[in-house]
Amino acid sequence: MPQDPALGICSDFLAGQISSPAEMEASLQWEPSCYDRSSVGATMRKLILFVFFFLAFSTTIVSAQQFDLVLEGGRVMDPETGLDAVRNVGILDGKIVRISSDALSGRRVIQASGLVVAPGFIDLHQHGQEMESQRVKALDGVTTALELEIGAPDVAQFLKAKEGRSLIHYGTSASHAAARALVFGTPIPEAEILP
Repeated sequence: MPQDPALGICSDFLAGQISSPAEMEASLQWEPSCYDRSSVGATMRKLILFVFFFLAFSTTIVSAQQFDLVLEGGRVMDPETGLDAVRNVGILDGKIVRISSDALSGRRVIQASGLVVAPGFIDLHQHGQEMESQRVKALDGVTTALELEIGAPDVAQFLKAKEGRSLIHYGTSASHAAARALVFGTPIPEAEILP
């Protein structure tokens, strides 16, 4: 029975003797009379095996990636996906790029066992907008503190005063009490309605 030339071509490819698709296509020219189903099946099995090993090797390379920061063994809670499990978090260039139960390698590793790793919390009702209140909020995992109850009489002034002088994100609403006082022509006692 004639030998299928594709078998030799596949082994040449695996051995690196055929390097381009054009070379492989040129090597696949054979007579239809040489066609044998069993040899094509063997070729396909070899090709599938090659692809499997290639993908396994690629996955190993990706898992060996070096991160800037790894949060190791923390309880990761992600409201978007519903994840609530102990995981390792890989951070690269300031962005979370991998969450895995596998060990991760990083230039800096923070042991987070017994801690919750989650997106920053947003406090919608924070009167204290001074630096000490922000420090306490940051220690609680709050990354944004908003004064949305009383608000500020002058939002632009509030934002300008905070710019470049805040540990966490900030914001306010316009003060209803201040707007009402302005409409009625009543002076606003400064210390009584400020956030």
